[in-house]
Amino acid sequence: MKRIAISGDIATVQLTRGKFAIIDAADAAVIGRWNWYAKTSKRGTHFYACRTIRADGKKTESYMHVELHGKPPPKMVVDHEDRDTLNNRRGNLRAATYTQNSNNNATRSATPRRRGGVYFLKRESRFNALLNLGYFETKVAAEAYLLEVERVVLEMQKDRQPS
Repeated sequence: MKRIAISGDIATVQLTRGKFAIIDAADAAVIGRWNWYAKTSKRGTHFYACRTIRADGKKTESYMHVELHGKPPPKMVVDHEDRDTLNNRRGNLRAATYTQNSNNNATRSATPRRRGGVYFLKRESRFNALLNLGYFETKVAAEAYLLEVERVVLEMQKDRQPS
């Protein structure tokens, strides 16, 4: 297979199942030495670029993003910052703890009708709604945004109160 197309500083690597991985053009020569395939994640929600390695008579898999980033320290994994598991550009890969990696996942829901961020509290016999307001560079910026949102919500609640 080994089909790689380079355009500027980006290269696309053809995988199986009609998928493509994105890498930096500088990595094309290294990645082009092997055949890569699209492997579905354990949940079946996305794909990873993989290749098969044979060592000591055993077959194992190697993930493209780990090969490009390098093996992470113990108790860490290589994470895709933009959550696109086929975007293997070095600037998109980082070493992350399991918690950081888990927090970088899109909200999952059990059924298509279930809305993320709404939870039933048994002891209260009520529902709780949580809202992610985004990511901020500093704690001060996050707190300032939260205060403004709270102010707007309180204003909206006042407007809804019967006169």
